[in-house]
Amino acid sequence: MRSPQEARRFLNKLRTILEYLGVFDGDREGSLRVDANISLEGSERVEVKNISSYKGVEKALTFEVTRQKNLLRRGQKVTRETRHFMEGRGITTSARSKEEEHDYRYFPEPDLRPLRVADWVAAIDLPELPVARKNRFMTQYGISLNHARTLTGDPKLADFYEEVAHIDPVLAATWVADTLLGELNYRDMSIAAVPAGHLSELLALLKSETITDKAGVQVLREMLDACAAGSPCERPAAIVERENLAKATGNEFAAIVEKVVAANTQAVEDYRAGKKGALNFIVGQVMKETRGRADPRELGRIVAECIDTSGV
Repeated sequence: MRSPQEARRFLNKLRTILEYLGVFDGDREGSLRVDANISLEGSERVEVKNISSYKGVEKALTFEVTRQKNLLRRGQKVTRETRHFMEGRGITTSARSKEEEHDYRYFPEPDLRPLRVADWVAAIDLPELPVARKNRFMTQYGISLNHARTLTGDPKLADFYEEVAHIDPVLAATWVADTLLGELNYRDMSIAAVPAGHLSELLALLKSETITDKAGVQVLREMLDACAAGSPCERPAAIVERENLAKATGNEFAAIVEKVVAANTQAVEDYRAGKKGALNFIVGQVMKETRGRADPRELGRIVAECIDTSGV
C-alpha cells in the first residue's frame, strides 16, 4: 500500500468480505490478529505486532509513517526492527532489532508469485454498507435514527423492511423494528420465517384503520404462532374476519361503556375529582370488553360523555 488511506480502504473492503463469509466478526474483541510490515521508499522495513483490530492497523501504520518520516527529516536512519502497537496510546514501541532476512523467518518460495494487493481494491464489488444504508433509510424513508440503526443491523432485516416499506415507510419501520422483532425474539424465530406479503397486508389494514393497533398485534401473534408451528401462515385479512377484529365505531359499544362505568364507581369519582388517569383506566376496561376493536381515543370521548351524563 502506498499510504495508510489505501490500507484503510483495502482493509474495510476485506473486513466486509470476511464478515459476509462468516469468518470474522469485527464486533468481537480478539477475533483479528495482524502483523504489519511497513517501510518508506529507500528505508528499512519495520514489523508491527500486537494489532487486534482493522482500525488498529490504520492507526499503527499512520503512526509508523509519521515516526519514520520524522527520523529521516532529522537525518537519522530507520532501524530494521520489530515494534509493538500500544492500542490504548495509539503508538508503537520498539521490541527488538533485526539484522538479516532470516531474523524475520522469511523463506524464499520459487513457486509463489508476488501479489499486488492494491490491484484488488478496484475489482472488489461491495454491497451497500450498513452505515450508508442507515443514512439512506433516514433520507429516503424519513424514519428515525434508532429505527434506521435497528433495521440495518441485519442485511436480511433491512431487505425485509424495504419489501414492506411501500405501504407506509414510517408505519412499517415502527412495526418491523419494534413489534415484529419483539415477537420474533420471543418465539426464537428469524425474519426469514415471515412472509413479507403477509406483513404488507397487515400494514395495509392498519394504515386504512380497518383494525386497531391492539387488534394488529393479535393478528401478528396468531400469524407468527402458525409459522412457528410449521403450519401455513394465515393471511391477516382472514384472521381479522375469523376473529371479528375489524374496527368498530365507539357508538356500537355504548352498552358496554355504560356497564363498565357503572361497575367502576371509584374510578368515576376519581375522574370527576380531576384525576385524568382514572379515565384511562375505564377506557382500558372497555377495551378488554371490546377485544381491542374500538379506537381508544374515540372511546375516551364516549366514556367521558357517559360519565358526564350518568348519575353514577
